[in-house]
Amino acid sequence: MTLTTTLLIGTDAINGDRIPPYTGGSRMIQDGWISPSGTRTLGITLLTFCAALGACRT
Repeated sequence: MTLTTTLLIGTDAINGDRIPPYTGGSRMIQDGWISPSGTRTLGITLLTFCAALGACRT
């Protein structure tokens, strides 16, 4: 949507709150849900898991 469309429809005014499971991770660090080091740990863990899963499938 363009800014003009957003202003005309009023979606910003309606959607003032974020619902964490549906935000795609938006502002999780800023809101304190996860720390930067926790993000790094989670990323490394998921990367390792997916690499191991991919190695098992070949």
